[in-house]
Amino acid sequence: MANRIAEYESLRDAYRSVRDRVRDALIQNDRHPDDAVLIAVSSHAPPDSIRQLVELGHADFGETQPQQLAQRIVSMEEHLGRKRFLSRPRSAQPADNNGNQPATEVRWHMIGALPRNKAKLFARWTRLIHQVDTLRLAEELHALGSKLDRREEIRPIEVLLRINVLSDPAEPGLVPPAAMHVAAQIDTMVHLQLRGIMVEAPKDMTDHQSEHFYDRTRDVFEELKSAKVGGGRFNLLSMGRSEDFQTAIRFGANLLRVGRAIFGSEDSPTR
Repeated sequence: MANRIAEYESLRDAYRSVRDRVRDALIQNDRHPDDAVLIAVSSHAPPDSIRQLVELGHADFGETQPQQLAQRIVSMEEHLGRKRFLSRPRSAQPADNNGNQPATEVRWHMIGALPRNKAKLFARWTRLIHQVDTLRLAEELHALGSKLDRREEIRPIEVLLRINVLSDPAEPGLVPPAAMHVAAQIDTMVHLQLRGIMVEAPKDMTDHQSEHFYDRTRDVFEELKSAKVGGGRFNLLSMGRSEDFQTAIRFGANLLRVGRAIFGSEDSPTR
């Protein structure tokens, strides 16, 4: 029991520290303190830790493994369903010492590579698919969205383009010149909604290299935005991880994928 309490307190303190650092970085860069969404990368986190973060009021979680994400979506829906049945209304639920109320919904982000044959697992339940890196995958998602729309009348599937900012042939993602073409094609797909771009910074960058990388990413984002892709809803820039999210904020990030700094888990390319 003592170990469980200590683990909870460690998670709580780490989460609050990251949240405060995000807020401070936004303010220091003359941005509104709520101008970025913190996505807790929970791929290596146990289910109890996810539930504890939900109790602290956190709602956005990112997963990298398709099958695990599908399982966690079902498990969390059951958990929240039981809470809604047993609990008082949200307005009457007790807040913690910082005034945070438990989240009443979870927004799942698919932040890992998405195999085309797994796409159907996520189109309905995920808030955002972060790694559309080929036109073919976009077409697969659009076809799936068409089927789901006819049966369930769901909203268009929201996606980000993964950009290979450095045009490294060894890395996945769309090189910047190709991104404009794919973005224009997605704009013709009524069952997809392009919301922005995402990048994964190379590991072991120096501070100077990190600044250059995120500066170049911001340029690509602004180039696409100025072309008015996404029908006016192209406004999400997903970049930043445990080591450098404050730098990413300085260069305009508004979706921050942070795992290790919250959960203390192993590092991964998307965190």
